[in-house]
Amino acid sequence: MTRISVVIPAYNAARFIGDALRSVLAQDLHPDEVIVVDDGSTDSTGSVAVEFAEVTVLEGPHQGVSAARNRGVGHATGGLIAFLDADDIWGPSKLRKQVDLLKSEPSAGVAVSRQAYLFEGPVPAWFRGPTDGGSEVGTQPSNWVVRRECWERVGPFRTDLTHSEDTDWWARAADLGERWVFVDEPLVTHRIHGTNASANAPAVTEGVLRALRLSVARKRGTP
Repeated sequence: MTRISVVIPAYNAARFIGDALRSVLAQDLHPDEVIVVDDGSTDSTGSVAVEFAEVTVLEGPHQGVSAARNRGVGHATGGLIAFLDADDIWGPSKLRKQVDLLKSEPSAGVAVSRQAYLFEGPVPAWFRGPTDGGSEVGTQPSNWVVRRECWERVGPFRTDLTHSEDTDWWARAADLGERWVFVDEPLVTHRIHGTNASANAPAVTEGVLRALRLSVARKRGTP
């Protein structure tokens, strides 16, 4: 049986991390390890996380979400790696449905799903997803279950990207011909609040453009 590791980067997420962890520990396919990487939080994120006996908490200086995820994967022992952002929530069958799909599709390196949204206030101007309670394909890391061998082929998240680091990872995976599979159900709830990284629309756009430029350079064989 392949071990499943869950990696949760967390920065000043004390008001969210408990809900995230409860959603992981309520999975009907229980993960083998849950790792929270406290990325130099100045609130009580770490102390909330350590209250969960099944959770390993790694603490360190603030280095950004990419470094935190990479550190978590480096500590993880699972052949399957599932990411969850500290402000998101999984439905109870999330892991089981994605792991079952990967078992049935041995050539696929990543499984994703649809995601729904939970708004803490009015819908912000930057938001472009469904606002009627519907869902959409979720390509953000909270939706991913990644085979270890796929992760090792693609490599870690780029730590020099402060936004759209997940877009860059997807582009690198696509350039290598990695295959992904999709559970057509909303298995993740993405929380929309005042401190989402996506709220910085110019930085997100620049991150996406940089990821695309890097992909073009790889295809051309230029540095």
